[in-house]
Amino acid sequence: MPFYLTAALDNGVTPREISEIITQLAFYSGWANAVSAAAIAKDVFVQQKISPDQISDASAPPLPLDEAGEADRAARVGGQFGSVAPGLVQYTTDVLFRDLWLRPGLAPRDRSLVTVSAVIATGQVAQMPYHLNRAMDNGLTKAQAGEVITHLAFYVGWPNAFSALPVANDVFEKRPKIAECSELFHQLPVTPCSVVPRPTVQRPPRAGDGSDSRGGTPTKAGTIPQAPA
Repeated sequence: MPFYLTAALDNGVTPREISEIITQLAFYSGWANAVSAAAIAKDVFVQQKISPDQISDASAPPLPLDEAGEADRAARVGGQFGSVAPGLVQYTTDVLFRDLWLRPGLAPRDRSLVTVSAVIATGQVAQMPYHLNRAMDNGLTKAQAGEVITHLAFYVGWPNAFSALPVANDVFEKRPKIAECSELFHQLPVTPCSVVPRPTVQRPPRAGDGSDSRGGTPTKAGTIPQAPA
């Protein structure tokens, strides 16, 4: 890990971003892993003569919260799991999405990229649809998502990477078609692309597809539900 931390610093990742990556991973790959990583990062920071003020900025305000989107997520998760683990549901809202995800030390796209990498690395592909969609909403491109999975194959194993591929493909297929919207925009130049109605396309049902919702991915038993975290 010291080699890769040094390489990250050499490639332009800031000490503050490294600190935030470790913090994010504490929630998505385990506290013990993050604490172990923090000890190694501390040694690297000392060797690189990185001062504490380069790591944390307590005065920075949190990022703005998408109130409507968060309310929808919280309602869906509460409806699914509130009667099973209400404490976990509450922590997911209060600690993850109203605190961790709003920390300003890491750009939303990069925080999403770290999270997608973590769920692939730990084999938690059921969590991928929500987080990959969120990552792409935050600016991650389809090509970049593909490169993330390719890169991870060498570090977390081919099975984890290949298990992620059909989930990623399903997310890509269900997202809005930018090219199609752009074509309609040129036909109607006075209408913003975001409000141009997409033409209805009749598709034959797919065997084993339990849902056409954006948040699920087909399985033999139906659909993997959207990720609660």
